[in-house]
Amino acid sequence: MGGRFRAEPASGSAMRPATALPPERFETVLNSISDGVFAVDLEWRVTCFNAAAERTTGIRREEALGRRC
Repeated sequence: MGGRFRAEPASGSAMRPATALPPERFETVLNSISDGVFAVDLEWRVTCFNAAAERTTGIRREEALGRRC
């Protein structure tokens, strides 16, 4: 799969930090979701882009990661 994913909870969020899962497991879970999922950092750079997001948008993960929205 090759992409690197980072997830950070929003300030005040009850979500557990992504560090609770090893990165490989996080990537596996994210890519098993049938809905397109992407995330951006505080500077609006794409930090996460799953396989369904690739299929939905036609944009490859490698092209999306690090790009500004």
